[in-house]
Amino acid sequence: MNTRILILLTAFFICLLQVSSVIAANNDDPVLQPILNNGQKWRIGYIESGPYSSFPIELQAIVEALMQIGWIKPTDIPPIKKRGDAAQVWNWLARELQSDTIEFVDDAFYSANWNKTDYEEQQEQLLPRLHDKQDLDLLLVFGTPLSRGLLTDRNNVNTLIIETTDAISAGLIKSPTDSGRANIYANIDPERYMRQLFLFHSIFDFKSLGVVYEDSPRGRNICSLKKIQEVARERKFTIIPCYAPFNDKTQEQAEQETARCYEQLASKVDAVYITYHPGVTLRNLPNIARPLLRHKIPSFTQGTDEEVKRGVLFSISMDDYNLVARNLARIIAKVFHGTNPGSLQQPFTTPLKLTINLKTAQEIDYDPSINILSAADYIYQNIRQN
Repeated sequence: MNTRILILLTAFFICLLQVSSVIAANNDDPVLQPILNNGQKWRIGYIESGPYSSFPIELQAIVEALMQIGWIKPTDIPPIKKRGDAAQVWNWLARELQSDTIEFVDDAFYSANWNKTDYEEQQEQLLPRLHDKQDLDLLLVFGTPLSRGLLTDRNNVNTLIIETTDAISAGLIKSPTDSGRANIYANIDPERYMRQLFLFHSIFDFKSLGVVYEDSPRGRNICSLKKIQEVARERKFTIIPCYAPFNDKTQEQAEQETARCYEQLASKVDAVYITYHPGVTLRNLPNIARPLLRHKIPSFTQGTDEEVKRGVLFSISMDDYNLVARNLARIIAKVFHGTNPGSLQQPFTTPLKLTINLKTAQEIDYDPSINILSAADYIYQNIRQN
């Protein structure tokens, strides 16, 4: 393995050690101790731009991290029956979870299904509640489009933007160190996707990279196109786009458009970067992977190892979100103790893990080096079809 790959992998391990040290929380810290809100439980709401496979996993990890620091009584959360179904997790939290200090509000779950009309309808419902009723103390927000709708003086509720691809390019925050609003905090790792692409290019030295996205401001932000373009300029490879619209499309149509694009790109590019898109679902992964395997195209996903299980070659994914969730649990505790979210440190370099599917590698005639295999935290031997 060449020097560039060794440097990148070394950086990942150093990052993990740094994060582990930072997150080694002292539960005796006064700012972490459970407290009530003037004798009442703290009321939490959930907002997502649409279902996505990682959202309920992250939500569950945050709840478990709050258990670890004493805000919620420890218990087992039921397995997620349907990938991306955060509503299932939320309903259970609202009805079954036991806590003396926190309440996950039953009617405070909002999802816009990645649809512009639904975004507008959800905002019409939300903003009066946040400005006038003010019956929520904290919002957990997942996804870019609905996050943008909350950046208004009509939102008086402390808001944590948990998951968004590129919060700065999307205009959600002022800078990596300043959200621009006292009640807004964004969980960000500005260089995460650039690190992925640097590693991918160091391994394959491709000249052309296929990228699928909706050709709109929303679509370009979701896939972090500006970061991809930065790496392309530095490494001197060409981005070959394919546009897969999702706005005003049904979920099935979004998946069909996405599968069409990967089929189209497979015969034109040296490699593919599978970016966040509502059409990239676990159900659709076999359709996405099939042409890439047939044309022997290496692939790397922005998503999790669940996508690698289904035929993507590589990912650098968070190790089940636990370390990030522990950081967010500390943020929540500090907010409930009176700290403005906007004053808290935003950048958090996520602990990234290398994942590889050896069956995919075999199908595309790629023989990973011993260094790549030894650096991998997860190695899958087969390709799942469901």
